[in-house]
Amino acid sequence: MSHDATLELIKTGNKKVLDSIYLTNRKKFFRFANRYKMLSHEDIEEIYNDAILVLYHNIQEGKIDHVVVGVENYLYGIGRNLLRQKVRSLPDVNLVEIDSNECTNFDLILYHEEQLSSRQEIVKKEIEKIGGKCRKILTCFYVYRMKHKEIALELKTTESTIKTQKARCLEKLRETLKDKLLT
Repeated sequence: MSHDATLELIKTGNKKVLDSIYLTNRKKFFRFANRYKMLSHEDIEEIYNDAILVLYHNIQEGKIDHVVVGVENYLYGIGRNLLRQKVRSLPDVNLVEIDSNECTNFDLILYHEEQLSSRQEIVKKEIEKIGGKCRKILTCFYVYRMKHKEIALELKTTESTIKTQKARCLEKLRETLKDKLLT
């Protein structure tokens, strides 16, 4: 069935087509959404249902007359935007370093205040000092597991710029932590 035919069937109220889209794309969406580790299964379920509703309403209201890439891709776009909106609404995420290897490799994770060692406390303070764009890039990459391309879209820049800035941010963090963690 063509994309336009699918749109027309949904527009005329054919619930079976919408149900088919829902069931066909659910597992794939959940696999995609699981990269956002801070979201629960229930959060993802709610976001997927909301994405289906937005898709349905946009078709019903005539906001979508023609889809080149497919209804499924449009659905994923809606879902991705809703996921990011949900993540942005969460309280600030803090990061800690768990394996410094003398400051050559950093693995960043979510932390809980009561579980911080003295080393983690130092790392936490330095990450907070690093601030701004560096903190945003490192959070997006290591905590939210976003790809360079996704971060670039989020920050309205190029993928290569994000790669370069991430490398500089890590180097900056390593340098500030080098003496503090080795003592």
